[in-house]
Amino acid sequence: MRRPGYIVTTVSIGLTALMTGGLPAFSQNAEGLRPAQIGSELNDPLAGPATPETIEDDTFAQTLPRDDALEDPVDRILNRNASRDSASQERRRPRSRRRRANAVPDLSESEIPQIPNGIPDRPFDLTTLDPQTSGSTSQQPAETADGRTQTQAVTPADPYAPLGIRSGSFLLFPELEISGIYTDNVGQDENNEKSAAGIVLRPGLTIQSNWARHSARLALSSEHTIFPGESSEDRNELSGTLDLRFDVNRVAEIEYSGRYTLSQDSSDGDSTGATTGTSIDHELGGDLTLRRRNARFMPSIRAGVDAFIFGDEDLVGGGTQNNSDRDYVEPEVELRLTYAHTRAVQPYVAATYSRRMHKQRLDRNGLERDSDGYELKGGVDLELGVLVTGNIELGYGVRDYEDASLKTTGGPVGTSRVVWNPTPLTTLALTASGSIDETSSAGASAIRSASAGVALTHRFRRNLTGTAGFTASFGDYVGIRRLDETYQIDLGLAYALTRNVEVTGRFNHVTTKSTVPGQEYSENQLSAGILFRL
Repeated sequence: MRRPGYIVTTVSIGLTALMTGGLPAFSQNAEGLRPAQIGSELNDPLAGPATPETIEDDTFAQTLPRDDALEDPVDRILNRNASRDSASQERRRPRSRRRRANAVPDLSESEIPQIPNGIPDRPFDLTTLDPQTSGSTSQQPAETADGRTQTQAVTPADPYAPLGIRSGSFLLFPELEISGIYTDNVGQDENNEKSAAGIVLRPGLTIQSNWARHSARLALSSEHTIFPGESSEDRNELSGTLDLRFDVNRVAEIEYSGRYTLSQDSSDGDSTGATTGTSIDHELGGDLTLRRRNARFMPSIRAGVDAFIFGDEDLVGGGTQNNSDRDYVEPEVELRLTYAHTRAVQPYVAATYSRRMHKQRLDRNGLERDSDGYELKGGVDLELGVLVTGNIELGYGVRDYEDASLKTTGGPVGTSRVVWNPTPLTTLALTASGSIDETSSAGASAIRSASAGVALTHRFRRNLTGTAGFTASFGDYVGIRRLDETYQIDLGLAYALTRNVEVTGRFNHVTTKSTVPGQEYSENQLSAGILFRL
């Protein structure tokens, strides 16, 4: 039998623990918890005690189930990715602190707060979200840096995106579109408007490398418009680009860009109406760029050359007009310095010199049109996550001609393009450009060209995409009183039946105005077809 002293000591310890710990906790929970919360704790023995942050003023708010259907799926995606990016930033900070003070800064890591990456860089790539299933994601295991395994959300792939054909370390994306077209002004004539129907063929091929280092991309496309009974109005266009990138080392790379374009157009500056039909024009060239990267200051030098060849045209009274006096070659060199303020904002300045050398010393008007061109431009490259990308550029150019009778021409130059993704399904692209172009018009030394455009793309469903665009272009002929204006509206709709078959429809309106008689016209085109792709 235990002694009374032992029992008294045990009872005293129990009462002391109850008075110091149990009663205050019970008192706090009894006064703070509402009936709904008390019931939830009783029903769920694994639920922990409620805290003041979890208590709300509305008693019934804790009893009603959360209505996820009322939540915007885009907001849910952005919030989820924001939390994931914040955690990723915290893991990267210790490594950045250990960097040596004299090391070259690695701009592959962002120096600004991360922007949620729920919106893809290209809104219609394999990670595009469907408004019907934007909330559904699958969980896949992923290994962390310390070897632990955790699950991460993976967005379902686009079931209507082409997969391409794998050939070694390359991916091939062939396609062919066949459309019927109707136009109310096939000859683009101001007075003699004539409607016609035809067939349009648009074959294309894109080859993309899949290398760990370096990069290569070849893109070929063409468009052939055939009008039965109006063969003189048939159109053929062809374009091709080749882009190569060689990673020399961690801080240097070499890029090569080659291009070729075949187009059909009316004679430049012909205001007499002496020619009919179109000329077949060629443009080919290439650039080689050496660039420093992964540094605070990134200089680059680019050297390239372009050649322009203009075909002959038929004359109204018979015969042909020789346009070889318009052919010229233009070598160019550019020095550029970029300041990597952050990965998202990188301003730069660029200076360019070019020389235009014509095939014939004198043109059809007896003028020597060889010239020297100078350009000074400033701009900024933008990469604000996936919300805003592109560049803004503005500069001034001057072109000085060999012939003293041709006036030295100056004007705004530069090319800008900004892409904004306000939602995962919507893209708005803004473009603007300015240049000093060649002309063969008598008395004019150059054309000051400027254009601006806006294009909106929206994906109503995964397989239904709509587009709308507007472009305005202006050409001011320096030396004579002539101003050309072109306004264009484009509407399109694409409905994907499978990955490989898509139904397309387009509407195009063009209005051209000019201070010179005979150069104005208006045209409406309507087309519908089917696109095959792999």
